[in-house]
Amino acid sequence: MRREVSFLLSEGHPSARHYPLCMLWRESDIARARFREQAVTNSILLQNAMGSTKSKAGLKNYQKLIKELSDNGEAD
Repeated sequence: MRREVSFLLSEGHPSARHYPLCMLWRESDIARARFREQAVTNSILLQNAMGSTKSKAGLKNYQKLIKELSDNGEAD
């Protein structure tokens, strides 16, 4: 339980110490899923960045990926 509270505090939940147990578990699961998704995204970006140094096609793909991630769903 202390691990979940500590994790949530580090993820921006200043009141995690006072959450009821069911809320603590639920929020912890959500935050861990978000953390894992971010780790996967970072891995993909790193792999693409390394590939961009090896070929023009790799650079083009990396630039496209960065643009897609940067758009935030906004219309041009």
